[in-house]
Amino acid sequence: MSHDYESGVSHVAVTLTGPGGRTVTGSARAQWFEKDNGDCGGSSGGDLYAPFCGVQVVLPQHAATGVWKLSGVTLTDNVGNTTIVTGLSGSPVSVTSNDVVSVRSFSATPNPVNNWLGSARTTVTLAVDGARGGVATVRGEFDYSRCQSFTATPTVNADGTVSVPVTMFQRSKDCTFSSLIVTDGAGNVAVYGATHGAPRTGLTIARMPNTTPPTLTGFTWSRQSFTRAESQNWWTSTFQLSATLSAPVAPVRGYDLSVILPDGSSHPISTGGIGGTHGGTLQFDGYPPSHLEPGTYPIGLRIHDESGLSSSYNLPWNERNTQITDGSMSITITP
Repeated sequence: MSHDYESGVSHVAVTLTGPGGRTVTGSARAQWFEKDNGDCGGSSGGDLYAPFCGVQVVLPQHAATGVWKLSGVTLTDNVGNTTIVTGLSGSPVSVTSNDVVSVRSFSATPNPVNNWLGSARTTVTLAVDGARGGVATVRGEFDYSRCQSFTATPTVNADGTVSVPVTMFQRSKDCTFSSLIVTDGAGNVAVYGATHGAPRTGLTIARMPNTTPPTLTGFTWSRQSFTRAESQNWWTSTFQLSATLSAPVAPVRGYDLSVILPDGSSHPISTGGIGGTHGGTLQFDGYPPSHLEPGTYPIGLRIHDESGLSSSYNLPWNERNTQITDGSMSITITP
């Protein structure tokens, strides 16, 4: 925040000083439509006399590698008076062209990662050139926070590369670095990623693809036969269908249960979510539609997993359908 309680603040300039006394300056102009309505450098808050100002300082291409520090702030009021403030504290800015330390290659093992059931760990390995005193820390952040941010002391491998563990969150489809900072024992840094306007690493940590749909076997019923009178009231005709699930990769998330009518169309019975499971017994509750005439009716069932794959039973218009004709997937309405 800057302030001038007489004519108000007009301009703010910020100067950074780097190696060899080199300087770079950025400035912002305050614009006020009313005493307390305006902005300064894109930042709002305060008022004409004490505004919050955002000042962008752009370092030129090939700016000197090293630490740049806040060395001065110049304030100008609305009648042209100027004050230069020095001796300010502020976080230093580390500047690099990756000319001292650099990373030659980036890899991850395993890649792809099986994170279908929960968050999963992979190891990112870097081949670092030019490090003085070894690699002290590696810090990483990821686009959309799909992997967990980290700051770690890396493990040094026998071939001279360094490795850090990375956790990929469940349901993340992939992870790419938005920021990767490698710091050596002498304080030199190499940076990668869009956060710094630096080159991308080119490394994508992917989720293991799924090509195996879920399947059901061993269908059993609490009851399969209902009188016409029972089917008129759901509370007298409720049934429970059970089956054994096999979903070796992606967990199952939902199902649709229906009855197949004589004309081949389906009438929905129930639909719902499943809490992400890979195996065991699934149970589906339902009751016959009240308009069914006496007879035997196939039951249609579709399950789908988190990857979008599905399996169907007695639903021939669906992909990956199995017709079951042994009576284990049907209900009977009696007079």
